[in-house]
This record gives sequence, C-alpha cells and structure tokens, in this order.
Amino acid sequence: MATPPVRQWGVTPPISTVLPTPDELAANDDLISELKLQNNFESPAETEHRKNTLQLIQRVTVEFVKVVSRKKGLSPAAVEAAGGKIFTYGSYRLGVYGPGESPVVLDRFSDFPPVLERMAPQGAVEKMTPVPDAFVPIIKLEFSGISIDLIYARLIVPSVPLNLDLKNNDYLRGLDEKEVRSLNGTRVTDEILELVPQQKTFRLALRAIKLWAQRKKHLS
Repeated sequence: MATPPVRQWGVTPPISTVLPTPDELAANDDLISELKLQNNFESPAETEHRKNTLQLIQRVTVEFVKVVSRKKGLSPAAVEAAGGKIFTYGSYRLGVYGPGESPVVLDRFSDFPPVLERMAPQGAVEKMTPVPDAFVPIIKLEFSGISIDLIYARLIVPSVPLNLDLKNNDYLRGLDEKEVRSLNGTRVTDEILELVPQQKTFRLALRAIKLWAQRKKHLS
C-alpha cells in the first residue's frame, strides 16, 4: 500500500523536524514568562469584554443593514433576510493581540454611526472619527474602553448569513478596489494561519517579534 505524501507547509521545507531539547523547552517557558512580565497578554476578563463588545457590534451591524435596506426600498421580507456580518482580522484574528490593541472588524461606512449610538449603552461610544478618504475608508472608534477600527465591504448577494465564508473568490466579483482591500484583511489572515502547522507556536513567536519591533520603533 502506497504511503500518502507528506504535506509541505509553505514553499520551503522546515529547517529541522527534530523535537525540542529540554533546554529549548526551558527557553520557551522563559519566553512566555517574559511576555507576561511585559503585559503582552490580556486577562480573561478583558478578553471576555472584547468578545461582548464584538457581539454588540454584530447586532448593530444587522440593524444597520436593515436601515439601509429600507432606504433602498426593499420589501419587508428582503429587509429581514438581508443579514450582515462582522469579521475580525489582523492581530485579533491571528490571536496575538494584547491590552490596548484593537480588534479590527469589517463593516459598513455610511449611516453606521447613528445606528451604533442609538443601540449602544449610554456613554459606551467615547469617540468616533470617520476617515472616508483613507486608502481603505475607516471609522476609528473608542467603544467601552476598546479601540476599534471599522472598515466596510459590500457583497453583491441578496443576503449575508452568519456562516458566510470569505474564502469564496466569487464574493470579490463586482467590488471596487477599496472593498477588495477590506475583504482581503480577513482573507489574507486566514490564509496565513492555514499555512502554519503549529499555530500555538506561531502565535508565541509572533508575539515576541511584535514586542521586539515595538521596542525598536519598527512597529507602532
């Protein structure tokens, strides 16, 4: 019986497939301890707060899509079925975010601020700055102590379900360049993770590299 081919991750083979030595495992533990000392990880309470905030923004997004759909004269049935979905990307989606970093989500640009202010708890929206002329139009938001960058991509589909998979290239058809760039934030992040055999190890290494880059002023 033929042996199934071994998958090669990436374009080059690994430098070594030898398991780590006790000294290397100890060095790994030291790295984790140092990252914790540098406040590189969020507390469970902070992470839960971020998740709850994203859930609220998801509800706001669905309501926002309904508002826009009504303005366009869609039928009540079409308005209810329109849906809407947020996607994280960047450090948050990679799983290497820390305190004070923003989970970046995809969303609609125009008409979104008033819907958010109407549905958010009193005082939750601390700052909201639309930047429509950016390379990718963005709303910079301070929400319940969390910095969030909202960008927008529309899809030429009758509805956007919660289980939408952005890997489908058909969703790029008919979009302008800015919308494609918005979608690619999530798509590229997912492709990066799919090329990594040990995501836990990758995330730890990436955290260390990010911290080094920030200290060297290579990364803001």
